[in-house]
Amino acid sequence: MLTTLKTTGLKFTAVLTTGMLLSTSAMATTTIGKSTKGLEELTENFIDNTLNLPGLISIVAYMAGLALGVLGVLKLKDHVENPSQTPLKDGAVRLGAGGALLALPFLYEVIIDSQTGGEDGMASQVVQLQGLSKDRTVG
Repeated sequence: MLTTLKTTGLKFTAVLTTGMLLSTSAMATTTIGKSTKGLEELTENFIDNTLNLPGLISIVAYMAGLALGVLGVLKLKDHVENPSQTPLKDGAVRLGAGGALLALPFLYEVIIDSQTGGEDGMASQVVQLQGLSKDRTVG
């Protein structure tokens, strides 16, 4: 039963992936064929369509981090109740991974702001809260 379910899932995934790849390449071909600018317009469309991707990744990271944090606390509770059955590392690993996922959106914005020198964003707000300026040099 389980192997049948696995193979069916694998077949479905393969068909879905193939269909998405074929439809994407067909749409890209028609876009390039119809456009007068070619690669420039294709690149602009790609950038415009992926502007909301960091927000989606942030939402998924926050939800997964929260879930892993709760599961980590539950595993630690299980360890306290029965230390011989549940090792401490199970809860600690889940808590660590949950913390990393919760920090991921902030770290992403810090990296983007440091690369682009952005004035608007969470990283620049933290710098302003601490009373630091970007003009200051260390030394």
